[in-house]
Amino acid sequence: VAYDPKGVYLASMGSDRMVKVYSRKNVKENAIKAELAKYSVEASVANADDAVEVGREREEQEKKAILQSQVLPELLTNSTFALQNKAKTMKFLNPKPAATSASSSEDVKSNEKDPSMTSSSAPNTTSTAKRHHMFVDELTLGSFFRRLAFTTDGAFLVVPAALWHGRGHKSTAASTKNPPMSPTSVARNEDKLAESSFSTYLFARHHFEQPYKVLTGLEKPSVVVRPNPILFKLPPNAKNSTNPTQLPYRSVFAVLTADTALLYDTYHNHPLAMARGLHYAGLTDATWSS
Repeated sequence: VAYDPKGVYLASMGSDRMVKVYSRKNVKENAIKAELAKYSVEASVANADDAVEVGREREEQEKKAILQSQVLPELLTNSTFALQNKAKTMKFLNPKPAATSASSSEDVKSNEKDPSMTSSSAPNTTSTAKRHHMFVDELTLGSFFRRLAFTTDGAFLVVPAALWHGRGHKSTAASTKNPPMSPTSVARNEDKLAESSFSTYLFARHHFEQPYKVLTGLEKPSVVVRPNPILFKLPPNAKNSTNPTQLPYRSVFAVLTADTALLYDTYHNHPLAMARGLHYAGLTDATWSS
């Protein structure tokens, strides 16, 4: 089970090869207004003319700041974690053709309008496409636990024990150099990326319909994800045009397999560091020092 740092989502993963993301019930608007009314904003301008001109704008800014820093955190902290009845389920991955048709674009628009449409419930737009399981079974994993986690800022849900099947059954020169949504990771032989490959999924916040990024090429299934509690600056040569997340920082997280520990961040597509074969027993968990 993984808890959203912002208190909105709760994600669970089990041996049924399924990930469920539950959303917290929205706080009622009347409760927000009643709590906000307890706070008063005092004008701190030099004269009456300034108060007339900038008073309203400053008051709105102050109320917004109070709402974000005081009211909403207090309401979420003091209220029970009541979940929506309907959960977003991630189980199957439906590969789509490279050339988008009119019908497929309509399906994408319908998915945007209906956020409850998930990977398992999305319609299959091609007759030849096969549904693939997104996660490994218990026999392949060799473990009863799957430690998924949200990044410290809550921007991403990182899910281990994933399977990446690529887009096609045959690997071409183009697909091996730049596999779709499948950056090069640990695997030396990139031909493996077109076949079923052990991976780790990154899902962007509010967008659990399909993976935002796939960290693939693992020799064994990943079982543990542990995000670093500190947010880091972007690399010195990072530019907005090359920053896929558009965030002014990056999150660092550790991914563990049975015998390997890897360090990733949300900016790069490859691991920052890797250590393997250092333990006699299989790795089951990890933590960051303070």
